[in-house]
Amino acid sequence: MRVNHPHTKTVFQYASDQITFIAKYDSIRQAATLTGISTGYLTRCLNQGNLVHGKLFFSFTVSFEFHSTYLFTLMMTFLLFTVVDIFLKNFPKTF
Repeated sequence: MRVNHPHTKTVFQYASDQITFIAKYDSIRQAATLTGISTGYLTRCLNQGNLVHGKLFFSFTVSFEFHSTYLFTLMMTFLLFTVVDIFLKNFPKTF
């Protein structure tokens, strides 16, 4: 199936904890090709919610924990840059 086919589903790969994000694939076929897992086995694990070979988890949706971690990291980065910016504006260069 083509990547831009209307029935193509994005596949997300996680570690066995189902939180640690590993990769994003445009389709089941691409995920199967790049990981070396057969499309039939990958589809069966996706539909049943099973781990692939007992160590990888694939899903059609992004995990909530991944979104939360990503948003937290973005917020902390923004906060850090804001504090550094305020510090640099308020104190003269001493070096």
